Amino acid sequence: MRLTTSFCSSDHILRAFVNYSKNASGPVTLHPFTMMAPYKSMHENICRIARDKQIPLIVVPYHNNQRAVQGDRVATSVRGLNATIKTLAPCTVGVLVDRGFRNMRPTHFSYHVGVVFIGGRDDREALAYASRMSGHPYVSVTVIRVILRDQNEQGDGDEDEKMERLIDEALFDEFKLKNVCNACVVCREIMVEDSVGVVDAIRCLERNYDLVMVGRRHRKIPLHDEEMPAFTVNEDLGVIGDVLASSDSFGVWVSVLVLHCEGVR
Repeated sequence: MRLTTSFCSSDHILRAFVNYSKNASGPVTLHPFTMMAPYKSMHENICRIARDKQIPLIVVPYHNNQRAVQGDRVATSVRGLNATIKTLAPCTVGVLVDRGFRNMRPTHFSYHVGVVFIGGRDDREALAYASRMSGHPYVSVTVIRVILRDQNEQGDGDEDEKMERLIDEALFDEFKLKNVCNACVVCREIMVEDSVGVVDAIRCLERNYDLVMVGRRHRKIPLHDEEMPAFTVNEDLGVIGDVLASSDSFGVWVSVLVLHCEGVR
């Protein structure tokens, strides 16, 4: 399917998918679909296709990506569209903060992916996608598990919280076992005292990765304290996603994929 000249601005996206389908080691099927719809109703077509095709992941652009190119009006519309998709989508939704490629060479492909794992359903989804990526011979994956010292020592929480912690442990251990002989996978565990320690751990991601994946919401841990009075939750990206996207404040310049599981609000 060839897009008309009126859609030439999206040609490079289609070419990227065509190139991926041709060079992927496994079976990849490409189904280009061109849609003209107002932002207010665009989510209906997107969610319908996701249901009909049983799509596991929808990736949408972060609205601030559009502001620099197309202005505040489009950015506001994209933000509203993304919020509606996350509410109604039958699958996981990823919000992509696109900073481009760092060191992509035409003669050799290599890609460095980082995952921030704190816990919770969204973070487990990020780890699951990292597990799939770890099978690619030219993709290296580093998982940074951030553990809050007080909760690790006390082991407190209600029954649901304890179950969440057990699921987190099981999935993380499964990921490590799967990749125990994979030289392209690194698992690190960092113990922190408070939310400041969480941010310091994230700062180490600067310049080391092409993409960082993280969940939008995390297991119940106190990511706010009196030492960070100006630290607010970005509903589009979540706490950690916002830290990674706020390059001016935290000195991190990397593409970020923030995952939001269906059914998690």
